[in-house]
Amino acid sequence: MTSTSDFTATTSEGIRRSTDAPTSIFNGEPSRPVSYRVPSGRPHNQRVHLTKSTPAQGDDHLSAMLRDLRSELDIKKREEKILQAEISAILSQASVAPEQSRSVGLAVSRLNNNLLLVESSAKDFSSELTTIASLANNISEKVCILDEAKSRVVDCLQMVNDMTDLGTCSDGVDEAISKEEYELAAQYIHRFLTLDKAVFQFETSDQEIGDTMQHNYKVLSSAAQRLKGILEKKMDEALSTENVPQLHRFTKLFPLLNEHEAGLTRFASFVSKQIDAKGESNLKIMAAGGTDEKRRKILYADTLFHFFEGVADILDANLSVIESSYGGERLISFIAIIQKNVDDIACKVLDEFSTRRKFKQKKKMVRNWESTNSASGNQAEQIDPMELDSLLFELCQMNANAEMYWKFVRKKFAKHLNSIGKVDDEDGKEESAEETQKREERKKAMQHNLDLQLNRSVLGTKMQELSGDYILLEQFYMNVCIEKAIQSEQRDEDGSLTSSLIDDVIYLLRKCSKRALSCANADCVCAAMNNFAGLLHDPLLQHLQTVIKTGFPSSGFAAEALQTAQNAYNAIQHGKTDGGSEAQKDTFLTALNNSRTMMDMLAELKKSLEAEFSKFGSDERERTKLLHSLSQFDDFSRQLQNCTAHGVASLARTLFKSRLKTSCETYVDLPHSLTSEQLTQYEANEPFISNFNVAIDKLFAAFEPLLIKDNYETLLLCTCSECYKHFERVIGKCQFNRFGALQLDREVRQLNSYLSAVVGWKAREKGARLSQIVSLLNVETLDEAVDVWQSSSSSRLISPSEAISILQLRSDLPHNLIANLKLYNEELTISRLPTNALLANFRFTIDSDGDKLGPDYHLFPRLVAEMIKSHDIAELELAFAQGRWRLDEWGLQTQPAIPTGAHLIAWINGKNESAIDAEWTNLVDSLNGIFCSSISSISKHLTASPKQTLKMNGVKKENGKMMQVRYGAVPEESLCTENLTPWRKLLPCKSDGLISLLNPYSIYATTYSTMGLNVIRLCQEIDFSPSPKSIHGEGHHSYAIFDLKDKDLDLRKVEFTYKNVDASRREPAIGIFTVQGGVDQQSGTLKASFSAISI
Repeated sequence: MTSTSDFTATTSEGIRRSTDAPTSIFNGEPSRPVSYRVPSGRPHNQRVHLTKSTPAQGDDHLSAMLRDLRSELDIKKREEKILQAEISAILSQASVAPEQSRSVGLAVSRLNNNLLLVESSAKDFSSELTTIASLANNISEKVCILDEAKSRVVDCLQMVNDMTDLGTCSDGVDEAISKEEYELAAQYIHRFLTLDKAVFQFETSDQEIGDTMQHNYKVLSSAAQRLKGILEKKMDEALSTENVPQLHRFTKLFPLLNEHEAGLTRFASFVSKQIDAKGESNLKIMAAGGTDEKRRKILYADTLFHFFEGVADILDANLSVIESSYGGERLISFIAIIQKNVDDIACKVLDEFSTRRKFKQKKKMVRNWESTNSASGNQAEQIDPMELDSLLFELCQMNANAEMYWKFVRKKFAKHLNSIGKVDDEDGKEESAEETQKREERKKAMQHNLDLQLNRSVLGTKMQELSGDYILLEQFYMNVCIEKAIQSEQRDEDGSLTSSLIDDVIYLLRKCSKRALSCANADCVCAAMNNFAGLLHDPLLQHLQTVIKTGFPSSGFAAEALQTAQNAYNAIQHGKTDGGSEAQKDTFLTALNNSRTMMDMLAELKKSLEAEFSKFGSDERERTKLLHSLSQFDDFSRQLQNCTAHGVASLARTLFKSRLKTSCETYVDLPHSLTSEQLTQYEANEPFISNFNVAIDKLFAAFEPLLIKDNYETLLLCTCSECYKHFERVIGKCQFNRFGALQLDREVRQLNSYLSAVVGWKAREKGARLSQIVSLLNVETLDEAVDVWQSSSSSRLISPSEAISILQLRSDLPHNLIANLKLYNEELTISRLPTNALLANFRFTIDSDGDKLGPDYHLFPRLVAEMIKSHDIAELELAFAQGRWRLDEWGLQTQPAIPTGAHLIAWINGKNESAIDAEWTNLVDSLNGIFCSSISSISKHLTASPKQTLKMNGVKKENGKMMQVRYGAVPEESLCTENLTPWRKLLPCKSDGLISLLNPYSIYATTYSTMGLNVIRLCQEIDFSPSPKSIHGEGHHSYAIFDLKDKDLDLRKVEFTYKNVDASRREPAIGIFTVQGGVDQQSGTLKASFSAISI
């Protein structure tokens, strides 16, 4: 089993790298130093040695090895002679025929000859290998010398070619400049600038060659300066005349002279001039009111659109020059230069928008409304929602246009990013992992620089401010519209079960969501969705909760008087009146239907938005962020569901609970100890259940046309639960005989049939407990009752104590035998923790008569019973804990945690305090002996007697003695099989049943485990729970933390064998209980239980 125990650790020796000398696998001695030859092509004197041993040390070692081998060979030869002598002696003594001796001698001689031949061949082979190794060393040295000579020859040839190119460039540059062949001249200069500097530093004894090289250097340097001046002059002339072909021609030549900045600046000024011209043209059209009267409401958004579209056309026509000649890395610098002109024009449009639309004034009004949190202020009322609607749409369009422009720039830049560092496969070379990582880092850095350039520009800052303002105004717009929808809510006269509020809110949500999506900004859309969710919670959900919490008005004189007083109070305090109870009923039912309908319509809206969000942009992270923002609608739907469930439950309590209670009370007055004639008469003329079903049907029929289908079904289920609950309550007040129980079974079956026909099969689940009660009442003997109760172990809803109480309702069964029934119960609950670990919770409970424990020792442990009597214990709690509960991983515990170690709590009766202390000491010694623990170290100084913090879980038995509590703890207790074995022996099943799953090796390897013993007095009975503490239930459980991949605990099918000793027969009764299905994937809980009643 894989465990998450803190005590499981890997020692460092298992992974620590050894620092000792290498060891031979034959004799354990340190390995010898080994030298390796350098591969072919490297100098012979650059051999690599794995050790730092010198050649002299290596020779000494070889000589020592040879001496050892020779000594061993001599020993073997002597052994050979001895063996041969022994063989000869044996052969001489043996009576062997001459023919056989002769054949053996011939075989031995042939073997000796073969061995001599093998030895000779081995020596020849060794000599040849030595010769080959010597030749290989000589060849390697010569190849290294040839490689070095080859590299020098290649360097010399490259220098000769460079010197030749230098002369060629010097001879042709002046002629190219004079003929205005500037492209050719720029290529000569570029070749000169890319030559190796070693060419100009070359020293030679030939004076003529040296003078020529110096002359060529001066000529080319001078030509480079002259050509730069010429290109700058020609570029300026082309700018003044707006000669685009000449501008492109000369712009491409500047990089050949290493004058990138000069060419880039001049070309950027040309493009900026075009952008300014395009912007001024758009500004004039904007000042004139646009070209289309119908689009005047979005005039400024259209102006930005046309301007950005013109800028995109300009960049599309000119960026190819920068990409081809300057490279994509210079593209960021070029965009930074022209972005200033784009910012100027865009800011002029935005400033005009703010002035003409009175944007700042409206924003100020909304901020004042936000600070006062009231939509009824004078400033907020001045804003027309229709005008604000068009303003919000124009804001979204402007933001979308800016995003479109930035998307175009990023797309152009992405082409260069994709071409960075492509692998050249012409020579068959592959890119290494390090080169790939550097290329990716370079691409990320360039993309980051571009994003910073765009986001931190003036336009980027302005659009971010407008996005924040849009969120503020959109929140105000939605709040005002929802408030108006609530105020103007009305129900259609065509018989609709919902009001206009739902349609208005869903339409508003769909409209605002799509408007936010048109911004093309994921952060803006997410912020809008957060605001929408908040507004749904505050005005809408609060309104529905207020109406539903008011409740359905009750009927009757007292209820009418209370409602009249409430209406008068509302009229005086709030100045509003209520139309009466009928109006309140309609309002309540409409709110219930609205709440449920809103859940379905929100689910449809979320589905449509998910389809649109999945197509948003090309960034997967942004789409994931948008889809995650819709999860808030699920939270709102859950709150609506809770609100609806509360309202339906309130309706069921108000209308059905009192009527069901009154109808069920009449069942008590009927006779239930029947004769056979009365049973036959009731079959023809049933006195109760038919009228009861008719009354329920009338209640259902009254509300079917008033509620939507889902709410009506929920109401039916709630009423069904109340019906079974009240019917079970009145059954507990009656006394039945055998015929009365048969009549009860008939009535319950008729009730189940009616409710199943109306509600569905879910009614069967609600009535399962009542059916089990009736089955238990319809028995003839106690033995049959025990069999019936135990046969329903897989679906039992009745506890052992409840089963005894139910049997006591039978007046014809012997009550003295019922009172003597002994109960034993064991449960296993397995829950999944947040870390995917498993919490296995075991509980074993035995009930017995505290005053007559002797006859019950086949169930109740004798050791515990005698200890309780001898020390006069009223209540006992002993617990052992190992490990620590991980609060940050597993969450809060439902009970106070057991401290690590062991602790003991006992309520002891005694004449005085000294007698109680003496009994406490004896109790500690007794428990220490039973469980083989270290709790004996609890001394008088480590014992406390709390007055307020500890309270009894059971009932205090009045016996005229003083009773006090004692508490002691041990900080350390190592749990092991010595503790578990005596604990298991206390159980009546011993090693069978659920206890068979408690493998000691698995339990004590877990992260956290506890074990304990609880003895509680319930009235006159003692509840014995030998079990560790748990966070579940009431503290009578055992649990341990398992890994989810545990193979020892198979949850798909677990078979437990139970052995109970029948007190009457004193023989074991064996039963099999099977758990199917494993852990529930939704609740993460598996529960197995078995209970036994022994007579």
